[in-house]
Amino acid sequence: MNQPNSAQTLQGVFKDAMDSCGMDYRSDELWNLYIEYELKHEHFREAMTLYNRVLNIPTQSYQMHYERCKCLISTRSPVEFLTEEELGAIYAEMQAENDYPVAMEDLASEDIGDSLSEADVQKIRQHFLDAREQMYLRNEMEVQKRSAFEDGIKQLYFVSMPLNIKQLQNWRKYLAFEKSQGQHDRIVVLFERCLIPCAMYEEFWLSYAQYMEGQSVEAARSVFERACRTHLPRKFTLHHQWAFFEEKHGELDSARAILHNLENVLPGLVIVRLRRVNLERRNGNLQEAERLLREAVQNSGIPGVAAFYTVKLARLLLKLKKDPEKARDLLMEALEKEPNSPCLHECLLEIEISRDAADDVMLCLERALNSNIHDSLKGTWSQRRLEFLEDNGTSVKSLLKAYDEHQILVEKDELKRKGNDGSEGDEKSKKAKPSNDPSVQDNLSIPKVTQPAVSAVESSVVTTPSVSTGNKTVTKPVTTQPSPLLPAYVPRPLIRPYPGPNFGGYNNPLPWGYNRFYRPF
Repeated sequence: MNQPNSAQTLQGVFKDAMDSCGMDYRSDELWNLYIEYELKHEHFREAMTLYNRVLNIPTQSYQMHYERCKCLISTRSPVEFLTEEELGAIYAEMQAENDYPVAMEDLASEDIGDSLSEADVQKIRQHFLDAREQMYLRNEMEVQKRSAFEDGIKQLYFVSMPLNIKQLQNWRKYLAFEKSQGQHDRIVVLFERCLIPCAMYEEFWLSYAQYMEGQSVEAARSVFERACRTHLPRKFTLHHQWAFFEEKHGELDSARAILHNLENVLPGLVIVRLRRVNLERRNGNLQEAERLLREAVQNSGIPGVAAFYTVKLARLLLKLKKDPEKARDLLMEALEKEPNSPCLHECLLEIEISRDAADDVMLCLERALNSNIHDSLKGTWSQRRLEFLEDNGTSVKSLLKAYDEHQILVEKDELKRKGNDGSEGDEKSKKAKPSNDPSVQDNLSIPKVTQPAVSAVESSVVTTPSVSTGNKTVTKPVTTQPSPLLPAYVPRPLIRPYPGPNFGGYNNPLPWGYNRFYRPF
């Protein structure tokens, strides 16, 4: 403060800070610092101007600002903290209520201050307090709308750890709500707050850029530059959106530079090279598009990727440059290096059909069937050959030969499918069928029930009471009920013993018609 221009410099710093983050929900300390600085130097009008601003901003400590504003109004004269326009408007309204209208230009603040009585001062204070109370109530409603979102914000600063789902959803809902309110300054401040903890999430950068594009193209470009050059230099989706943005607004050189720099950062990424090719194609630069594809074919070390670029180049030559012969030669050269590539055979067949050369179409189909592609693809190619011969063939022998070969492929595929199903069924049956090997049965986990030792006789018959019927005695066995501790068991039905005929007179031997191995019932 001892420097000659320190006061002006500090004022500028405070103003820049308020313009940058004065609308932040947690900016109360900054407002307090600025207001205390003005009060310390007895700049009461500037302090009241700051109170008028902060009372219209939903902040966390909005009640504190209102209480301090009332304290300033009640302890100071209205002439000290009111501007000339405000004091003149209030005084004119008071005169109008008393039926003494006075023009604003006829009043001076010094004259008003000298002519005010104590009652007038109290009326002016009350009038000013009523206006600030209305501002406070409106601001309180805005705070209540945002308090739930603010309570859901747990991370205020950047950390390398990812945020949880609840935090991200809260930010999405909060931004959607603020956009629905339609206040540009608050939307921008909220986006800037969001991008501090969510700096590594490209969805918020894209949402911010899309919103700013509707306000200013330069502002949206600045958002893309911050995201791609500082925070997310390796996110190709964000760079693609930036390139689309520049292309849409006619900046083709900027779009080319963005994709070229991204390819240097992520070399070998197929989608980046395709974006460059399509950019040139959309703008009519077919020579550059062809050059990029040929360069990709030559520099690609992976066979599948080289075939992919070759197909793209062949279709460019066929569809856009209308040069089927050049496209055919390109594919034939690629098939010499990769004879088993289905996409190359497919593209070559497309070119041969477009040339209306039946012999070349048949040759292409035969070449694909003689390659080492998968059997399922061979079945598809065989079906195509059969359909082509039926529609365009001139020899029935070739048609029948193709039909026989197709049937062989179909039967082979069916046998292979049945073999796979049979092997699976055998394995399932082996797993389901129990084994008769006792060593295997011993390993089966069968629950055992502990039961008390019971003799074989006790388990079947307990008593055999004697019943006398005339001259003979018959013994009737009685079976016992199974113990409740034993598992459920159904006993075999006992054979009632046959008493036999009465051979009391013959002791020995038995009669000739008696069979001791078969006793009739």
